[in-house]
Amino acid sequence: YNLPINASINSATVDLNDAGRVVVRVAIPTGIPGDDFTRHIFVGENGGGFVVSEGPVGSLVSDPRVAPDGMVWFAANFQGGNAQAGIYRYNPNDLSTVRITGAPVGTTFYTSPRGNAAGQIGYRADFATGRAWVSFVGGSAQTHAMEQTLDPQSPYSFLFTPSFDEHQLIAGKVMLAGSGFNQIRTIDNHGTAVVLARTNAENAQSPYSGFDNSPAIAPNSGQVAFIANLAAGGRGVYRYDGPGTIVEIARTGTQGLSAIESFGPAINDDGLVAFRGVDSNGKQAIFVGDDADLRRVIGRGDTLDTDLGLGMIDQETPSSPAFSGGVAINAAGDIAFSPTLTPAGNNQVEWGTGVYIARAGAQQVYANGFEGN
Repeated sequence: YNLPINASINSATVDLNDAGRVVVRVAIPTGIPGDDFTRHIFVGENGGGFVVSEGPVGSLVSDPRVAPDGMVWFAANFQGGNAQAGIYRYNPNDLSTVRITGAPVGTTFYTSPRGNAAGQIGYRADFATGRAWVSFVGGSAQTHAMEQTLDPQSPYSFLFTPSFDEHQLIAGKVMLAGSGFNQIRTIDNHGTAVVLARTNAENAQSPYSGFDNSPAIAPNSGQVAFIANLAAGGRGVYRYDGPGTIVEIARTGTQGLSAIESFGPAINDDGLVAFRGVDSNGKQAIFVGDDADLRRVIGRGDTLDTDLGLGMIDQETPSSPAFSGGVAINAAGDIAFSPTLTPAGNNQVEWGTGVYIARAGAQQVYANGFEGN
């Protein structure tokens, strides 16, 4: 449904903008020697869409991200390197795909690019001896942070997956050189850093014993959502609102949440945070929360309409995941997710993986794309 024959969605994180445009990476066997099949992108909205863009032959395309203006950004990388590697943009206005940059010079791998409405792109650039958080603006790369192997004056020994906002700010998890302490920080294009959260290894008063690798920054508000292991046991989802203010969104063992999965959360400017977890019945599910309430949106065993009839979120094997990749949330509170599907009442027949949006207003789920055999 909405995809070419033999296309599949596998371990891909869907993205969603405020206009309801959804993007996801798909795999299509091309038969071209050296092609690894993971270089195609689906773009859709309002229940329709098609594969509109692809990276160069033989490239590995990152999970695409859709900007507020509808532009779709992704990285194309190659095993062993290639001059075509870099950050690419699909423009829905003229249906073109162009390579925007291969900067900084010496980059061997590009990770998690996201563009904003101003046409700025933030991402991680991997080099032979280290990593850097950079943004590409006005034809040149600007360095936010480098690891110490690249800059001896840097306080960082490792920079994890970054998140980028509408104001050229990068948020992410860092590891400090020497001490090995982990922190959640924001860093601007001048290298100015703000520490949002520390672990109890660094600050004995901290409730956090560790952080997951992929925090998310809201588009405009500066709020940052992150997942943490707790010194007292269990795990939680938290939102940084400003200096001295961190709000608990969810914690295992409360409000019907038994576990939090290791996929990055998503956050909008209203402070709503969506994430993958496991409910009190042991079923994988999508959750969304704010300052007061946590809601289970949908999960394993729930039914959805598909082009093949009534479907169910499930897998033939109980231990197999019921969702692919992470989730996305937009300003309206709509949540995009990618479930694995079977016929309703019969999880021994696998239909494949779909892409859906849970609309916040009507509290209904609509299909934005579905692939099946």
